[in-house]
Amino acid sequence: MSVVPDRDGLIELGKLIDAKKLAVHVAESFPLAQAGDAHAFLAARPIGKVVLAV
Repeated sequence: MSVVPDRDGLIELGKLIDAKKLAVHVAESFPLAQAGDAHAFLAARPIGKVVLAV
């Protein structure tokens, strides 16, 4: 799902996360140095978000 973020919407999402009513599914996490690997992983169209740790 893709949305255009706005301040009010992001605040509401934060409230839902804090209330444990919304959770984000992370498919995989990569260190920033492995951004290329993360990009290649996306080619498999994983279910969930791909995170780059900075």
